[in-house]
Amino acid sequence: MAEKNLLTVNLKESQKTDLIKFCNLNQLDIEEFITFCFKKGYYIEKYGSLNENENEAYLNKRIEDLMVELQKEKSKPPRIEYIEVEKVVEKEVKVIDDDELSELNTKLKDLEKENEDLKNKLQSHQEDLDHNVKLNSQELKNLQDKVNNLKRELVIKDRELERLNEKINDLEDLARTKVKFLRSSNLNEDL
Repeated sequence: MAEKNLLTVNLKESQKTDLIKFCNLNQLDIEEFITFCFKKGYYIEKYGSLNENENEAYLNKRIEDLMVELQKEKSKPPRIEYIEVEKVVEKEVKVIDDDELSELNTKLKDLEKENEDLKNKLQSHQEDLDHNVKLNSQELKNLQDKVNNLKRELVIKDRELERLNEKINDLEDLARTKVKFLRSSNLNEDL
């Protein structure tokens, strides 16, 4: 009688539900899994490590069981179920009278006319813009030509200025030098 009490394990309700959910989720037999867990824990306590042979044997047995179940399910024809679904479709329809319809048509025509006017204005502005851009590009080209011509003239003037400065320097050098003239000339002996 004492042996029966030893085999009974008191688990909390949350532990029981957790164990059952785990076994169902992994498709495990609850009693086999509990026995496996007991042996595994017992061997850890007794020998200090897991017994690899027991663990491997349990996994191999479990794989074989799953293979058999899978073959059984494959041999069964697929089960197709048709479920009728009632679907209520609600559609909201707005009913309008002739007066409202004519008013909407008038608004539509006014908007179309306004749209056409705006398109014409846009086209006119675009043409003006294109014309101004052409004028501005021509003016820019003319100004660039003027600038280039002025640069060329500046270079020519700079060269002329250098040439004249050289002549002035030569004449100043000549004036500093003492020149003696022949006696028969009527110039002073010194310049």
